[in-house]
Amino acid sequence: MLDWILANPETAGTIAGAIIAVLLAAVATLRTTGSLRQGLLALMLQADRARRKGLLGPIDGPQVMDLVIQVAMSRLVPRLPALIRPLITAERLRAVAQRLYDLSLDYLDDGVLNGTWPELPPDESAS
Repeated sequence: MLDWILANPETAGTIAGAIIAVLLAAVATLRTTGSLRQGLLALMLQADRARRKGLLGPIDGPQVMDLVIQVAMSRLVPRLPALIRPLITAERLRAVAQRLYDLSLDYLDDGVLNGTWPELPPDESAS
């Protein structure tokens, strides 16, 4: 292997450069998805607080998720790197947000991600 690298330094350098570029792209993608996840969670919390205070008016239930997706598409997605933006659609963002919501509910009941769901109290603001 070392003999081949010494005999073909240009090819070996190209291969090493490609590997480094792929690794850097992977790190950037992980950072981006982490910030997207944090942004979605923050938007969901803000929307829930606004709903509980009555600031959203008649918007409730699945409509709140629609509002979160609209805001995320207008505020979070434009901040993503240009190579990733075309991959993020409203449907994919909705799937990620729903998965985060489900995981949050699962974690809230007993502090463990084990597929159990908490009993949610009735919504007092609807009365």
